[in-house]
Amino acid sequence: MQVVRKQIPEVPVLAENVINLKKELDKEKEKVEILSQQLENPEKHPRKTDLAGEDPQQEALQAKI
Repeated sequence: MQVVRKQIPEVPVLAENVINLKKELDKEKEKVEILSQQLENPEKHPRKTDLAGEDPQQEALQAKI
């Protein structure tokens, strides 16, 4: 009983922490939903895949191995 009574003042702080974590989780779920929609409909959400630079020659790649 004494341990529980000592922890009672911490309950409001912990409850607020839970509320904040739930808000963060909701935001992350929204981000996941947006990214999922982009992956499912790539024609509506084009991604830029053009990378700068040049590919090394086959001999150079073989030399690194």
